[in-house]
Amino acid sequence: MTQRFHRMAGILLFAGVYLCAGKFGLSLAFVNASASAVWPAAGLALAALLLWGHRLWPGVFIGAFLVNITTQGSMATALGIASGNTLEALVAAALVGRFAGGLRVFERVQTIFRFVILAAILSTLVSASFGVTSLCLGGQAGWGQFAAVWFTWWLGDMTGILIVTPLMVIWVTEYFRNFKSSQMVEAAALLLAIVLIGTLVFEGLTPFAYMTIPPLLWAAFRFDQRGAITSTFIMSVIALWGTMHQQGPFAANGENESLLLLQAFMGTITIMALVLAALVSERQRAEEAMRESAQRFRQVAESITEVFWMTDPDKSQMLYISPAYEEIWGRSCESLYASPRNWIDAIFSDDRERVLQAALTKQLPGRYDEIYRIIRPDGAVRWIHDRAFPVRNEGGKVSRVVGIAVDITERNQIEGRLRELAAIVENFDDAIISATLAGMIVSWNEAAERLYGYTAREAIGCSASILFPPGREHELAEILEGIRRGEWTKNLETTRRRKDGTLVDVLLTVSPIRHLTDQVTGASVIARDISLRKRLEQKLLEIGADERRRLGHDLHDGLGQFLLGIALKTKLLEETLTRGKSAEAWRAKEVVGLVNAAISQTRDLAHGLDPIYVEANGLVAALRKLAAQTRELFQVECVFSCQREHLDVNAQTGIAFYRITQEAIQNAIRHGQARQINVELAVDGFQLCLKVFDNGKGFSSDSKSYSGMGLHIMQFRANSIGGHLTVQSQPHAGARIECTVPAKLWSLKE
Repeated sequence: MTQRFHRMAGILLFAGVYLCAGKFGLSLAFVNASASAVWPAAGLALAALLLWGHRLWPGVFIGAFLVNITTQGSMATALGIASGNTLEALVAAALVGRFAGGLRVFERVQTIFRFVILAAILSTLVSASFGVTSLCLGGQAGWGQFAAVWFTWWLGDMTGILIVTPLMVIWVTEYFRNFKSSQMVEAAALLLAIVLIGTLVFEGLTPFAYMTIPPLLWAAFRFDQRGAITSTFIMSVIALWGTMHQQGPFAANGENESLLLLQAFMGTITIMALVLAALVSERQRAEEAMRESAQRFRQVAESITEVFWMTDPDKSQMLYISPAYEEIWGRSCESLYASPRNWIDAIFSDDRERVLQAALTKQLPGRYDEIYRIIRPDGAVRWIHDRAFPVRNEGGKVSRVVGIAVDITERNQIEGRLRELAAIVENFDDAIISATLAGMIVSWNEAAERLYGYTAREAIGCSASILFPPGREHELAEILEGIRRGEWTKNLETTRRRKDGTLVDVLLTVSPIRHLTDQVTGASVIARDISLRKRLEQKLLEIGADERRRLGHDLHDGLGQFLLGIALKTKLLEETLTRGKSAEAWRAKEVVGLVNAAISQTRDLAHGLDPIYVEANGLVAALRKLAAQTRELFQVECVFSCQREHLDVNAQTGIAFYRITQEAIQNAIRHGQARQINVELAVDGFQLCLKVFDNGKGFSSDSKSYSGMGLHIMQFRANSIGGHLTVQSQPHAGARIECTVPAKLWSLKE
């Protein structure tokens, strides 16, 4: 509601202003009561629409209607004239906004001329044509007067737009600058000159109208657009006052003719003053831009670490050299200005002739790009990368040569070290791979080609998941997540897939790659082929298993049978002594008991060395018996639990799980001094899961127990059946060992 009220108030206020300006203009109407050679209302209307928008057009219409209805009293004629005046303002505002820069129309010469043509000359045709036609149709002017009335109307609107519109737009939109006291004095002198010269000319004291031009030129040169249009307006007021009193060079026989001559003159000098002021302002802006550009150039040239230089085409004069020259060359800039030859003298002797010829033959064509060495006064050698190109003037002739020289000594050293590192990486026996945090391979050395079978061209750009065995691609995401946290993985024994689909045993070291800001940006992987070692370890395990089986057989069939024979003979001796009621009978009975105990322990040892019990009775029964033997032999609480009485586990998995459990129990008793051990066997989803945990003293990750042979053997046995082994322990918190195997690798049903 408030916004609508303000808009209506603005429209009505402007209508009142337009009415006053219109009444003033019609007070000077001589050819017709509704047509005047002085019409400031046209300039007011265009300025208002440019400054405050087209929404003020009703104010133009209302003001124009009131001006004309109160002049000759014809409703139809007043509506026609008001429509023409309103349409003139709307068309002029649209053309200026679209083609002449809008409110910035008076800043450039080009847009000023567009304003004159589009707004002052063309758009005023609308109002003059509408207005005079309305007068003739309404009987308030004869058709024989059409041309004279039309020209007066058109010239009055044009002059009003040329003088009043710039005055309002410039004073409202231009920035008010602070004047110095000397400028204030100059402005006062200018105003005095305008008044004096205007009075002399338009009081009839001199017939030379061109005397009014110098103070307007003074205003344009010294006080930009605001001064120019203000001076023109003041001169127009003085000229109008004198002409209306039949004084000055434009006072003729008729009053209307005098006004027409005056308006033509004032329109012309207004255009001249605006154009001249725009030219001066454009030159000042250009000079200011050049000063700012030069200042920015100096700031940039003096702040960069590279040497920026500029010479004439003949290389006889150094036009500019940046301060970085002193830092890199170790010589003063003044010495180079004094003798440009110093640049050549500083170049290393082996490079001097080549660089000199290149400077003479390649700089003007724009092909100069040289790397050379210089010797500083302190004897230090620096490597320089120097480039140059020609600068041509408007005629296409080379006016100067500019260039930039960069100290690349450190870069060369770094590149040399990088080449050495690259050679080491390429000749390294282990595969070295790097990847992004998204798992995309970005580097691949020759050892990686030999290990995995992919060439660098085939691997780079692919996901690292191509190296993971089927069903284990998810491990890549787990590794990358650890890398994001900055974690390292050292000495990880696992399997990877070659290009031909075969699996290879590898030892991995996975570490994060960090940016200079310490942000993790990728991962590096060093992979070593341990297939041969794995085969040897497997062979050693097999040999060990065979030896244990042989020892088990020897204990069971050899020593066991021998002890059994001793037991039988001792039993006979015991019976003989008992019948004879000998006092030694009780000792013979004790010997029989000891021999039987030895036989029992021999059988237990034989069963432990030879896993035939696992193959014959199944993993569940074997682990239950192992727990019972542990309780009996070591006097510790060992509990085995499994929800199933029998599991269809293949022999390889069963033996591996049995050996892992044996090793875990031995570690818990020997190193952990545990008093309670729990063994659990379960099927978790599609995985066979073995858990062994104790209440011993545990160990830390850097202890010998953690890196000892026992855990290594357990890890190897888990890998041999495609399983995954995890070990968790903390000091004084026991140890927990867990091994899982997918169903397709352990179940006989798969």
